[in-house]
Amino acid sequence: PSFKVKLQHLFLLRRPVRALSCKADLVFSYGGKITEIIKSIGVQESKIFELPSGVEKDQVVQVYAPTGKRIKFLFLGRYERRKGIEELNIAIKSILQAGKYDPEFQFIGPIPVDKRISHTNVIYHGEIRSPEGLKQLMKHCDVLVCPSWSEGMPNVILEAMAAGLTVVATDVGATSVLVNTATGWLLKEADPVEIRETLETILALKPEDIDRKKQSALALIKDQFVWEKLILTLYEELESLVC
Repeated sequence: PSFKVKLQHLFLLRRPVRALSCKADLVFSYGGKITEIIKSIGVQESKIFELPSGVEKDQVVQVYAPTGKRIKFLFLGRYERRKGIEELNIAIKSILQAGKYDPEFQFIGPIPVDKRISHTNVIYHGEIRSPEGLKQLMKHCDVLVCPSWSEGMPNVILEAMAAGLTVVATDVGATSVLVNTATGWLLKEADPVEIRETLETILALKPEDIDRKKQSALALIKDQFVWEKLILTLYEELESLVC
């Protein structure tokens, strides 16, 4: 997102990551673009083991909340430049100024006052430390928006899908392992115009169209991304290495 961040990655992170990874006997990858990055720094494909992140089984709701007349978008996380809040804000302002739709945008997390939008359709909850309180707020929203410049496999996407939300996310890191045409919408990059166009596409949909993506997102989490299942895969891989 900025020249400063690019320099940090080039000069502070890449060299030690490459050195450690190439010396390892096994390198874990979340999958998606993460695996391609690991290959590109010289790690042999035979040493790469893909294991996604997950959620606890009791975090997963049994049914999603049906979409209402006013579609509720959610951003969840702290303020950090690479999270794409500036680009999301531009898109939100453009949609609200046009006045064609009447969406609601909710932000959960410590967002600085100078990064907030002053509008009745935009709500800031601040930081919520209670897991149950957070879950209750999340499951009453419809669409998580995660327009990051870079990610691994975001816990926020896993948690949102486990709460019954569909997702808009940039195609970075391993987000494509979770977000696809069945479960949400993938952005090519954190571009304000693309974000706005995608949100407007969602706003033009019927509630049942959004609900189908919610159902697919929830089913994917239940089937493939709960730790009770993932830990067995990890155990089997580690056992094969030491036996």
